[in-house]
Amino acid sequence: MDITLVGILLASVGMLSVLVYLMCRDAMSESWLAFSTQSRQQMRSEEGKKHGIKEELGAFAGKVFSYAQKKKPEEAQAAQPAKKEGMLSNVYVRIFLASAALYLLFFGYFFLTAKPPSFETSVSEEPLAKVAQLSLAQGEYAYSMDSNGTPVHVHYAVVQVPSCAGYLIIGEDKSQLCIGKNGNAVGGMKSGMSTTQDGAFYLFSPWMLAVKEGWVWGINTTVTEKSLGINYTTRLEYAYVSMEKILGRDAYKISISVQGKPAGIAFIDAEKRVLLLQNSTFGEIALSKAPFLK
Repeated sequence: MDITLVGILLASVGMLSVLVYLMCRDAMSESWLAFSTQSRQQMRSEEGKKHGIKEELGAFAGKVFSYAQKKKPEEAQAAQPAKKEGMLSNVYVRIFLASAALYLLFFGYFFLTAKPPSFETSVSEEPLAKVAQLSLAQGEYAYSMDSNGTPVHVHYAVVQVPSCAGYLIIGEDKSQLCIGKNGNAVGGMKSGMSTTQDGAFYLFSPWMLAVKEGWVWGINTTVTEKSLGINYTTRLEYAYVSMEKILGRDAYKISISVQGKPAGIAFIDAEKRVLLLQNSTFGEIALSKAPFLK
């Protein structure tokens, strides 16, 4: 449908351009004709001045005779009201106005009856082969964040209770999340990106259990505009870079990219499989307190 509308628009603009060109051409032709007639009259007047008195008298007598012959028809014509020709008498003007009216009616109808755009989002994760189990120590965890110069602190408490076959994580707002040793929230979604629906959980993500040398993993998010069928896909990719020492711990250095462009670096504790440090376009997140930190 969009291609058809573009074609109609281009055809309409082309037709209107041709009509404008024809109108301008005719207007220039009329102006040139009036200029040429005036020039010829001036040349004849200048040549007439070069003749002698005899020729002038003869021309005067001819004018008197001609005036006498044309006097009555001119008087009769003067008695009739003069007809004034307006812009609408030009056929090109009428065609131009009719085309412009049809053009406005068509696009007015289209925009008034067109449905608002409707978007649909789908997320596709690549298979995630986990090579480790989550191994958290009970106690308090804290992260310090710097977002555009504003310091933020987030605290978690990790405990083990009979009702949770894994680790119960309690947030500052007293919210509770039970995570199994496989990294998935008990009774929650099976996503490799996050254990929570909103993703605002810095301590751990299931993909951290799959990190190893040479590891690469990606997520494709596709936004579809339903009425036009236009798709836009964004790829978020994590990739192993090297092993480094961070906060006195062995850590996997992971590069983060969006559409192939660098977006950040994350460091994952090789033993506990939790986030130690992350630098990205959104700021820095660092683990400031944990039972295993010295």
